[in-house]
Amino acid sequence: MAERLTAADWYVGATRGDRVRDAIARKGLDVLLALTPENAHYLAGYGNYIATHWRLAGIFSVAVGPSGERIGVSGDFGADPAIAPPFPHLRYRSWTESIDVRGASGASIQERVRAARPGGPLARPVQFDLDEVFDRVAEAVHAAHPRPHRVGVDLQEVEAPAVQRLKERLPAVKLVDATAVFNDLRAIKDPDEIDHLYLAGELTEGGIAGAIARLRPGMTEVAVNSAYEIAVHERLLADARYAGFRQAEGLATIGIGASTPKIVAPGQTIKFDMQVDVAGYHSDVGRTVAFAPTADQREVYAALRNALAAAQERVRPGVPFAAVYDAGIASMRSAGFSNYSRGHLGHSVGLTQHFEEPPFVAAGESREIVPEMVLSLELPYYVYGVGAFQLERILLVTSDGHEAIDRLPFELELPPR
Repeated sequence: MAERLTAADWYVGATRGDRVRDAIARKGLDVLLALTPENAHYLAGYGNYIATHWRLAGIFSVAVGPSGERIGVSGDFGADPAIAPPFPHLRYRSWTESIDVRGASGASIQERVRAARPGGPLARPVQFDLDEVFDRVAEAVHAAHPRPHRVGVDLQEVEAPAVQRLKERLPAVKLVDATAVFNDLRAIKDPDEIDHLYLAGELTEGGIAGAIARLRPGMTEVAVNSAYEIAVHERLLADARYAGFRQAEGLATIGIGASTPKIVAPGQTIKFDMQVDVAGYHSDVGRTVAFAPTADQREVYAALRNALAAAQERVRPGVPFAAVYDAGIASMRSAGFSNYSRGHLGHSVGLTQHFEEPPFVAAGESREIVPEMVLSLELPYYVYGVGAFQLERILLVTSDGHEAIDRLPFELELPPR
């Protein structure tokens, strides 16, 4: 029998900086290097819009040394030069032109532009010069540690040409795959991260509630998804707390299968599996509703609701993720769905671009739940001939249990409209 892992396997510390130093020490690293935008965001404490959307490894990077010293790499566009970054940054040239004329002398704008940056035009790349980018990345590694031997990198998330560029510039360095290190670090949230996820969860449930209120027989899937987007943006217009909003995401579907008309109608499930991105942090919330649900739909929904409740009851510190999974699966099977099979019944939520990030509520995850984790717990089911179902909610693990971030009721049947 394999030895069961315990909560001690999570990196420890009061803040993410403390936990990063713990990870570096435990893994025997000289530097922890993030090349992907989400991991760089985690180490920096803030994101980079260009890196998130272009998704090229290295264009926003952060290297952390053994004492926690951080060195960033980013382009020369997008940051106000009058505001000093919280830690040193090495800049590479981008294709965009920006000049700071504040304080420059000259009567005309042309004179002030020339005075702000004398010396004539700069040679700029067409978009990104990735060789220059990785020159800066290598410099950041050496700035974080003067003689690095082992550098942990999120290699599984990085394309091969980027790894090759890094190896060419750090020939004496052993690159250690630290993808799992970043996953485990991100599993425990700091207060600012929890705040972002609360806002994202609020917006998501508000969007789902608003879409449900607008449902009418005859609506198409496109109309249902548009209703969700409208409801989210109505809340954005009304509440300045959501200033970090970036986008609403997810998909609402009607029924399942090629034979389904994809029109809101009696006896058709309307499944919402939706997300919102606030400051890079993604929510993940799901509900399923129907007008005049069939007897089969009621049976499936009741079983899923009970199974979600059974799994949720187990979410508290000291309980292995596998035990939460077992509770949900056992409940479904005891309801007569003896062949119900899911790879996981939930996952951590946070910065990842994949929406679902480790750790997973799965049979093989024997590590224990700890406080300040934020988890999406889900019980989906896709039954051709009956409907598609998703019951999902976000939970913040507290010192003695958990609290639900989303409060939208779980109710299958909609009143006639």
